[in-house]
Amino acid sequence: MIYGDGSKKFILEDADAASCQVVIALTGSDETNLIICEMCKEFFHVEKTVSMLSDPSKTDFFYQMGIDRVVCALNMITNIMEENALMDEMMKMIPIEEGRLHIAETAILHNSTLIGKKLWELNLPKEIIIGCILRGDQSLIPRGDTSVKEGDILLMITSDKQKLNAVKELTKS
Repeated sequence: MIYGDGSKKFILEDADAASCQVVIALTGSDETNLIICEMCKEFFHVEKTVSMLSDPSKTDFFYQMGIDRVVCALNMITNIMEENALMDEMMKMIPIEEGRLHIAETAILHNSTLIGKKLWELNLPKEIIIGCILRGDQSLIPRGDTSVKEGDILLMITSDKQKLNAVKELTKS
């Protein structure tokens, strides 16, 4: 372990940056992270650099400056929140039998790769039963040759262990 200011060339030399394949700059300063990554590429010929970034508006600039990967905590948190909101919107669970079984309601969005596929073509675990498809004002009891359409809401009966696998399969795009 080397303790020091990573934006100083002699500290990077002490840390043997020349023998590194990847350098990750994680300081609290965007400018310092950029300098560290640029120095490692320029003076020590490090192949890959990764920089933490606080200000998401600087992302494109960092890439233009040659940083290989930019990680913005704010963007990551925003993405996680958006994904959680989408999953909450797409799936509603009703526990049955003390939580051993669930009825899952999953919407098929416009960009789903499942649109046009027949139920028998879906790669679902055998423990999953699609018991009903809500299509507009209709409630359909599906068969294996029933096709999935955009906007369908699939009602699945699933065990607790299998529900996430089923939802991942049904919501992939």
